Amino acid sequence: MRKQYITEDWMPSESTLLKMMADYPEVNIQYEKEKFVDYYLANGGVSANWEATFRNWIRRSDEYQRRNSQSSTSHAS
Repeated sequence: MRKQYITEDWMPSESTLLKMMADYPEVNIQYEKEKFVDYYLANGGVSANWEATFRNWIRRSDEYQRRNSQSSTSHAS
Protein backbone atom coordinates (compact mmCIF):
# COMPACT_ATOMS: atom_id res chain seq x y z
CA MET A 1 0.00 0.00 0.00
CA ARG A 2 1.35 3.40 -0.98
CA LYS A 3 1.71 6.08 1.70
CA GLN A 4 -0.41 9.19 1.15
CA TYR A 5 -0.96 12.58 2.74
CA ILE A 6 -4.20 13.12 4.61
CA THR A 7 -6.81 15.41 3.05
CA GLU A 8 -8.68 18.15 4.88
CA ASP A 9 -11.99 16.37 4.32
CA TRP A 10 -10.75 12.93 5.46
CA MET A 11 -13.30 10.95 7.46
CA PRO A 12 -12.92 7.55 9.09
CA SER A 13 -15.37 4.90 7.91
CA GLU A 14 -18.68 4.57 9.70
CA SER A 15 -17.64 1.16 11.04
CA THR A 16 -14.44 2.64 12.51
CA LEU A 17 -16.38 5.49 14.12
CA LEU A 18 -18.94 3.14 15.63
CA LYS A 19 -16.27 0.77 16.94
CA MET A 20 -14.22 3.59 18.49
CA MET A 21 -17.32 5.10 20.13
CA ALA A 22 -18.28 1.69 21.55
CA ASP A 23 -14.77 0.76 22.71
CA TYR A 24 -13.80 4.20 24.06
CA PRO A 25 -16.96 5.94 25.31
CA GLU A 26 -14.97 8.46 27.38
CA VAL A 27 -13.19 9.80 24.29
CA ASN A 28 -14.79 12.64 22.33
CA ILE A 29 -14.35 11.01 18.92
CA GLN A 30 -15.41 14.06 16.87
CA TYR A 31 -13.01 16.36 18.73
CA GLU A 32 -10.17 13.83 18.38
CA LYS A 33 -10.93 13.38 14.67
CA GLU A 34 -10.55 17.15 14.15
CA LYS A 35 -7.29 17.18 16.14
CA PHE A 36 -6.07 14.16 14.17
CA VAL A 37 -6.69 15.73 10.77
CA ASP A 38 -5.26 19.11 11.81
CA TYR A 39 -2.16 17.47 13.28
CA TYR A 40 -1.35 15.55 10.11
CA LEU A 41 -2.21 18.48 7.84
CA ALA A 42 0.08 20.76 9.86
CA ASN A 43 2.93 18.26 10.06
CA GLY A 44 2.69 16.78 6.57
CA GLY A 45 2.46 13.24 7.86
CA VAL A 46 1.89 10.36 5.48
CA SER A 47 0.32 6.97 6.15
CA ALA A 48 -0.29 3.77 4.26
CA ASN A 49 -3.54 3.32 6.20
CA TRP A 50 -5.27 6.37 7.69
CA GLU A 51 -7.98 4.20 9.28
CA ALA A 52 -5.39 2.28 11.31
CA THR A 53 -3.55 5.49 12.17
CA PHE A 54 -6.81 7.01 13.43
CA ARG A 55 -7.65 3.94 15.53
CA ASN A 56 -4.24 4.18 17.17
CA TRP A 57 -4.78 7.93 17.77
CA ILE A 58 -8.04 7.18 19.60
CA ARG A 59 -6.42 4.41 21.66
CA ARG A 60 -3.62 6.77 22.69
CA SER A 61 -6.16 9.45 23.57
CA ASP A 62 -7.94 6.97 25.83
CA GLU A 63 -4.65 5.94 27.46
CA TYR A 64 -3.70 9.60 27.97
CA GLN A 65 -7.06 10.40 29.57
CA ARG A 66 -6.83 7.40 31.90
CA ARG A 67 -3.27 8.29 32.93
CA ASN A 68 -4.21 11.91 33.61
CA SER A 69 -7.34 11.03 35.57
CA GLN A 70 -5.30 8.63 37.74
CA SER A 71 -2.66 11.32 38.31
CA SER A 72 -5.33 13.85 39.24
CA THR A 73 -6.98 11.57 41.77
CA SER A 74 -3.67 10.57 43.35
CA HIS A 75 -2.62 14.24 43.70
CA ALA A 76 -5.97 15.13 45.26
CA SER A 77 -5.46 12.67 48.15
